[in-house]
Amino acid sequence: MAENLSGTVAAADRKRTRLVSFLGIRSYQPTRHSFPDGTLGAETKYVCRALGAFVQVEEIEIVATEEAKAAHGREIVADLRAANLPAPNFHSIPLGKSEAELWRQFDAVKHLLRPAPGTDTVFDVTHAFRSQPFFAAATASFVRAVDREPAPLRVYYAAFEAQKDGVTPVWELTPFIDLVDWAQSMMMFLRTGRSAGIAERTTELAKKLAREQPDKRQAEAPNLRRLGAALREFGGNLETIRTGDLLLPGFDGSAERLAAALQEARQSAAAIPPLADVLDRLQSEMIEPLLGASDHLASGAGHRALAGLARLY
Repeated sequence: MAENLSGTVAAADRKRTRLVSFLGIRSYQPTRHSFPDGTLGAETKYVCRALGAFVQVEEIEIVATEEAKAAHGREIVADLRAANLPAPNFHSIPLGKSEAELWRQFDAVKHLLRPAPGTDTVFDVTHAFRSQPFFAAATASFVRAVDREPAPLRVYYAAFEAQKDGVTPVWELTPFIDLVDWAQSMMMFLRTGRSAGIAERTTELAKKLAREQPDKRQAEAPNLRRLGAALREFGGNLETIRTGDLLLPGFDGSAERLAAALQEARQSAAAIPPLADVLDRLQSEMIEPLLGASDHLASGAGHRALAGLARLY
């Protein structure tokens, strides 16, 4: 059961952010942390203090063995209090020496990645040790895959080994969580033809590129928006068995439009490994067998397209 060492209660009347952080038993050295946006934190031994101030958390949940809590618990509470941050709740986990102990680690982290509605989660894996990083990634993947509406999740790692002049860089690993979402959506599309998930993620990525790097992404964002729209139309026609709309350019021709959108987006997708990795498979397995019907299905090319569609179904 979680234990709050000081009784501090965060305000609950606004959108919250929960920080989930691992704590090990080793002796940590004071450092300043630099964040991806260039922000430089105050000197501290503990990443959770630096991250807590950076993302302005209302909840701090620390995952630790009893030994780690005994070694650092009171000092970390005092450090967080000095920074006017919430008191941490400690969640005890075993060392992971057996399968049963590993599953207890899994359950503890899984619970923390399922906060109350309206709460975002920031996951700090800096001080995870032994098998904990692997189980942390597996648990995050599990929650993202099975929960109907998983909470927004960001992941950070403070690279102490890359420290320079007393400053430790903090790397955001959230793209690897995005990879899980991409893979799940793409798997659904390739196996079932349901494209809503991958179309939405493609469109959202286009918006993100346009927002974050408008000077460098003038071509990429429109290409990805067109790809998202083409994926959505193709999947909709496939699900509802609108044969003419799928195969005939004179109708909707969504297979040909998706083929063209894929070609346009190839260079853009090179920056998105989860998408780029499956474009060839998407082209060869789902699109090419449906092309070439021209303006009617009674021709030889039309028959081949129909046969391709039948095999796809």
